[in-house]
Amino acid sequence: MSVPSTSSLFPDISTVRPFAAEAGTSREAVLETVLRAVDDSYAMHGWDQPMQLIALTPSSALPRGPRKRVTRKLGCNPAPETFLAFDAPVETDGYPCDLLAGRRLPTWVEGAVLVTEAWTYPSDVDVLAALVPPSAHPRRVECRTTTLVMRDGALLTRVMRRDGGRCDDFRETHVRQANGRLVDTLLRVIGATTPPSHFRPIHLVVAGMMASLIDWAAATKHIPGTPAIRALAHGLAPIGRLDFDPDQSPISIGLAGNTPISPNAMHQYVASTPDFEWKLLVWTVAVFDSNDCSSSAPEPTADSQWERVRPMWAELALSQPELSWMDPGMYARHTLASSVGSTTFDELLASVAVAFGDCEAEMLRLTLTSVGYVPWPKFDLPSSTVPAAA
Repeated sequence: MSVPSTSSLFPDISTVRPFAAEAGTSREAVLETVLRAVDDSYAMHGWDQPMQLIALTPSSALPRGPRKRVTRKLGCNPAPETFLAFDAPVETDGYPCDLLAGRRLPTWVEGAVLVTEAWTYPSDVDVLAALVPPSAHPRRVECRTTTLVMRDGALLTRVMRRDGGRCDDFRETHVRQANGRLVDTLLRVIGATTPPSHFRPIHLVVAGMMASLIDWAAATKHIPGTPAIRALAHGLAPIGRLDFDPDQSPISIGLAGNTPISPNAMHQYVASTPDFEWKLLVWTVAVFDSNDCSSSAPEPTADSQWERVRPMWAELALSQPELSWMDPGMYARHTLASSVGSTTFDELLASVAVAFGDCEAEMLRLTLTSVGYVPWPKFDLPSSTVPAAA
């Protein structure tokens, strides 16, 4: 099966800027200098500017052709330890991550710097406790985010607030301690591997199952707080055998006094919900009734790794070329975000409780927690700044 190829980005050699490392200067200090210079240059033009992408590489990594052009431009052959920065022209009308999706700089480029304007929280808001993304906060603050990533995982950021405050001057870390779509995107632009995901495919299935219940309740004008999950599972049990578990015994689920679901409402749920999600719902209720959570159901992928989902991934990439450009870590985060955004399990569970009552929400929580399917980690949720559209 052929998968769409990526689209190349080409650094503009005529814009080269050298950053020489003085004796005794650490590599981290040179990268800080690069970041400050790029950010300061952007700031000279004021706010409301389009994003800017910079390609970065040590002189020692330059192939022969670009090296000749750089030497002519600078009038000398730069020392091997000198870092070279080049403008990388890219379309700027839209969201940075969308514009860079599927793009790739040459293999000799070892780092990238992206400057973009974004939204961040007011300084008095606890980022970890925030209930909405920064772009949706009523007192959101515009900021300028300059992010530098290197192929070896080095990560530097500088965030300046438009209101005059400074979020972070230099924040040094490693991509494995970072999160968010922006860092993933920059790593893929330079052809580097993104951090492995803490999500498992089953997290996506659980999130989808819960979201489908909430959507079904809204579509059928279900009376809030009225139980229906058990009744749904009861009606679906005769056809609810899990395809990945052929040895599973037939499932029988009692109504326990609940009102049966009408055939039309049942059909509406099944028609709008992927098979694996509604079958997991049947299994979850059956396990709760058996009071036996000692063994979990087989997962869609035996070893719980997104790499095993690659056949489906390749199929989807035929219609969504940017997927073939992702690696397993980014694909996992992208897929869950596409399904439920930054919604946590507890937030979905609260919505289920509103729709179907506390008892049925607690049934899902107890069973899914006991088998280790929830909660999904917060590590992979989006970071505290969201790029704004240009």
